Amino acid sequence: MASRGEERGKAGFGGALARAGYAVAGALAAVFVGWAVSLAFPQPRSGMLAHFVGVVAMGAVLMLWASFKPSRLKGGSSALQALLVLGVVVAVWAVGDYLNSPREMEYVQNPLIWVWTYVFYLFNINLGFVLPASWVLGGNERWSRRPLWRVLVELAFALVMGALIASDSLGFLGTSLPTFVVYQLLFVVGALAAAGVIQRLTCELVRRIRVRSLLA
Repeated sequence: MASRGEERGKAGFGGALARAGYAVAGALAAVFVGWAVSLAFPQPRSGMLAHFVGVVAMGAVLMLWASFKPSRLKGGSSALQALLVLGVVVAVWAVGDYLNSPREMEYVQNPLIWVWTYVFYLFNINLGFVLPASWVLGGNERWSRRPLWRVLVELAFALVMGALIASDSLGFLGTSLPTFVVYQLLFVVGALAAAGVIQRLTCELVRRIRVRSLLA
């Protein structure tokens, strides 16, 4: 017979494997939603509004996916899942590009350079910051139950950022490295705020539906 320690070890390993699978599924769902949004916004508009919307959509999907995952983890475990999400997104994009144009690999002698190109691209377009943060924040039960006034502030900030990005009013921030960092920070915070609003409203709707079903 297996000892209690062995049983707990197997249960812990199985739970960790299940949570890793859930993180992978969430990342794939986010990539699919990002692809669907790209169809709605086929070309970047003025101020890169299409890019902003796509990042928000992927972040919101990951927040919701993390909110409803079977078990919630804290600390390093959540961070590892967030890195796993980012790795899956990099892998999916790299495989997709390779299938579309396999000859590109012939010009790259070191495959690590090819991988690094995708990692750099993800961080350059802010997904490298938004996606892991979305997963970590989405799995926080308090985050999905924050007060209405805070959600309204987030919504207002997200709308202002969307308007500024659409009108290209923040284009002047790209003239130097310090101001570009400020622009990137504003973009990330705005995208997370918009994704957080979607998550909060969806979680509240699901909660009310569940309460009504229990009372019926």
